[in-house]
Amino acid sequence: MGRLLYSMIVSLDGYIEDSNGNFDWGEPGEDLHTYINDLESRTEILMYGRNLYEVMSVWERMENLEVQPDYIKDYSRIWKRKQKMVFSKSLESCTTDSTILKKDFIASEIKMIKKNTKGDISIGGAALASSALAMNLIDEIILFILPVIIGSGKKWIKDVNMNGLQLVETKSFENNELMVRYQIPN
Repeated sequence: MGRLLYSMIVSLDGYIEDSNGNFDWGEPGEDLHTYINDLESRTEILMYGRNLYEVMSVWERMENLEVQPDYIKDYSRIWKRKQKMVFSKSLESCTTDSTILKKDFIASEIKMIKKNTKGDISIGGAALASSALAMNLIDEIILFILPVIIGSGKKWIKDVNMNGLQLVETKSFENNELMVRYQIPN
């Protein structure tokens, strides 16, 4: 049975983008990116809301990839190989390969996907992940905290209260970045 993991790069004060919708402050350093590459390489399915999918779709046909560092090239290869699911009522189609568009995020369907998946499943996008948390579908939360304070913007989670999270792992990286991983008790 697959585990559903919510992982996200966040500011120290818990934002994924600033009040203008920018996240240029959120580029991970090489060692953190390499860690994320390893995590993503073990993931079988990537689930996205529309906004995050549109951001991540640049990996499909990234310009000037040949001049990028190896860890960027690696991530592009990893991302392209993965099965992707996009949950959006407004998209008519997806522009990337190996991508399924679903109009609705239905708990029973997600439970069936988890049951029929051997590896990890990643979910991304604050609204989508918040819905999954409210439906008690997420097994772990992995935050990559960057040493920057944004002050306002879009939070990594919305309208969800949860107690009893169990710290599973922490790891620090070269650029004062920190990973915290919590298991959600069933």
